[in-house]
Amino acid sequence: MAPAQTLLVVDDDPTVRLLTSSGLKKRGYQVIQAIDAEQALCLMRESSPDLALVDVSMPGRNGFEFVQAVRNGEAGIANRERPLLMLTGSDDVQSIDQAFTSGATDFITKPINLPLLVERIKYALRGAEREKALREAQMEQASACKLARLGFWQLNFSNNALTWSEDAAEVLNCAALPESRQALLGLLNNTDSLRLTTALEAAWEGQDGLNLEVTLHLGHSERIVRLQSDPKTQEGHLIGAFQDVTALRAFEDKALYLAEYDDLTDLPKRRLFLNLLNEQLT
Repeated sequence: MAPAQTLLVVDDDPTVRLLTSSGLKKRGYQVIQAIDAEQALCLMRESSPDLALVDVSMPGRNGFEFVQAVRNGEAGIANRERPLLMLTGSDDVQSIDQAFTSGATDFITKPINLPLLVERIKYALRGAEREKALREAQMEQASACKLARLGFWQLNFSNNALTWSEDAAEVLNCAALPESRQALLGLLNNTDSLRLTTALEAAWEGQDGLNLEVTLHLGHSERIVRLQSDPKTQEGHLIGAFQDVTALRAFEDKALYLAEYDDLTDLPKRRLFLNLLNEQLT
């Protein structure tokens, strides 16, 4: 059975704290309490609650300022994305707008309707769990892409603008990447330029997906890059992936060389020698 989720109730009114905490404990939550923003920030750093219910009107820093402090990292980096629900006796548009501008997850008016509050809490906690799972998946994907030297690109056929994933330049070990189709073709030799142009046109017409390797001449270095995409375009865009296979091709070339040549004398091994002799004799 999963441990009970912890909620932080922040309110300077002891009656509201008592009634709210009691009702939430009956629903299976663990509840900790704070009377002002400073105590609440300390409790968030120490206990890292799953969600905080924050009253707007408090001595010292008010609820809006508390929410801003949490979002700015004062309660610790781990708490910056915590769900923060604001409780207030005001339901005017300005208060609601200020709550969400401050970074509140939700806005609930007093007097508190406990069944409704519980449902809003459940919704906010589920949303936080989805966001956490999404962030973890994105981090795993980014890590896997980095290890595989993989990135993404997008070509807009209406203006030939070319965009790359955020870490593409790092993957390809270069200062900047071409921002247009013409600039990309300018980094290729004539043969690769013609091959890529033909492949892009075929992909644009929906005939075939992009799947070829080209050598990018990036300043003082060269990178062998595999470009791939689906044949279909979405709203005039072609979206694809790239992989830096420079090291892989170098390894394959080295392995082929070692299979065919003696690494001490650089002379052909018997199999290669016979193949070369046979070519000369035929």
